[in-house]
Amino acid sequence: MGGASNSSSCVQATLKTLYFMLFCCCTWSTAMNIKPKKVLGVLEEAFREVLADVQNETYSITEEEEDRRRRRRRRMLQANRDMLTLMGKRKRRLKADLIKAKNNHSPSKTV
Repeated sequence: MGGASNSSSCVQATLKTLYFMLFCCCTWSTAMNIKPKKVLGVLEEAFREVLADVQNETYSITEEEEDRRRRRRRRMLQANRDMLTLMGKRKRRLKADLIKAKNNHSPSKTV
C-alpha cells in the first residue's frame, strides 16, 4: 500500500508541475506574443515523456524507479529552461525592435 500512495503522490506532484508550467506558459506567451504552437510543442513533449514514465512505473520503489524519477525531473527542468530560452529570445527581439522603432522615429538633427 505504501508504494501505491508514493506512486500516486508522485503522479499528483507531476500533474501539479505540468499545470503550473501550462499556466506560466500561457501567461508568458500571451504577454510576449510567442506563437502558441511553440509553447504547446514544449509542453506536449514534456507531458508525453512524463506520462509514458508514469504509466510504466511499478509500485515498489526500486533503484530503476528512482532513476526514472530523476530523469523525469531533469526533463521537466529542461522543458522549463526551454520555455525560458524561448521567452528570453522573444524579449530580446522585442527590445531590439523597440530600439529600432525609437531610432527610426526620432527627429534627425541637422547641423
